[in-house]
Formats: sequence, structure tokens, C-alpha cells
Amino acid sequence: MFKQWYQRRVRGSTWKGTLSQPTSPPDGRDPGQHGADTYWCLSKLLDNLHDNYTFAQPGIQMKVHDLRRLVSRIDSVLDKHLESNMVEYLQFSFRWMNNLLMREMPLKCTIRLWDTYMSEPNGFSHFHLYVCAKFLTKWAKVIKSLPDFQTIMIFLQACLHHVGLMMIFRSWFRRRIS
Repeated sequence: MFKQWYQRRVRGSTWKGTLSQPTSPPDGRDPGQHGADTYWCLSKLLDNLHDNYTFAQPGIQMKVHDLRRLVSRIDSVLDKHLESNMVEYLQFSFRWMNNLLMREMPLKCTIRLWDTYMSEPNGFSHFHLYVCAKFLTKWAKVIKSLPDFQTIMIFLQACLHHVGLMMIFRSWFRRRIS
């Protein structure tokens, strides 16, 4: 969404992963209008994230709780395995909710994912929850085979980041975006 919006505003530009400041108004509009458009985009983004970054972070707490409920419905065995090993969702998914998976992904993938979040109604609050649930259920078989708290946490915090997500990103970028 942002990519298309930006390209429509800056004719003849190509998306190379960086945004350069045009030297003159490319579309003949008042330069102040570009600032208004940028402000609107930022305002839309912040409206979706406001509860995540206020005192006690109620938005993140609620999303972590919702993730647990969702995973328990999708894969109750995985949920029970995490619970039996005393792995709390807050211990691994807080970072996913707080950083919106930015630390788990390369920048190019983060931009694509955030673009999807912005194009979906309540994408940052609802769609993000399903993305996180998919990451857990994608590696449910591996997680269920891990014997204790320590190995589960190491996998969720490190191995998931380096090994598993790269497979998903490769498949994302093999498909052409229309």
C-alpha cells in the first residue's frame, strides 16, 4: 500500500527499498500536500498502535492473551506442551508484539508485512496476531519435541529467528506481487 501510494506521488520513481526526497514537486501539487499525506499515513499507523505504548502496555498484554487463546484453539496439544514446561506466552511473544516482528525479519520483509498490516482493517491488532500464531503452529512439531523450558525458549527466541523465518521469506519473495 505505501509503496503504491509513494510511487503514484513520485512519478517515474522506482522502489529500491529506500525513500529519497524528490527535489521538486513531481506531480505538480503543492509540496505541503505531500506533508499532509505523510501525516495522514503516520496518524493511521499510530492509531493502530497507541495502546501498545501507553502505561502498562495494555494493547500488548491483550494481544499476548489473545495469542494464547488462538493457539489453544488451533493446536491445544502445543498449548498444553508449553504450559506443562512452564513456558508463558509473555516470555516469548512480548517481543513479537512489542516490535511487530521487526527484529525477527529482514527490513525488506518487514516493509512488506507492515504494508499488509496497513492495508487490512485492524491489521496491526488482528492480522498480526494471526501471523504470530502461524509462526508458532508452523514449528509446532519441533516445539512439541523439545523436552524442557530452556530448549523451548532457546528455539523460540533464536532458532525461530535464524532458521525458520528465512524459509517463509524466500517463499514470499518468489511470488510476484501484483
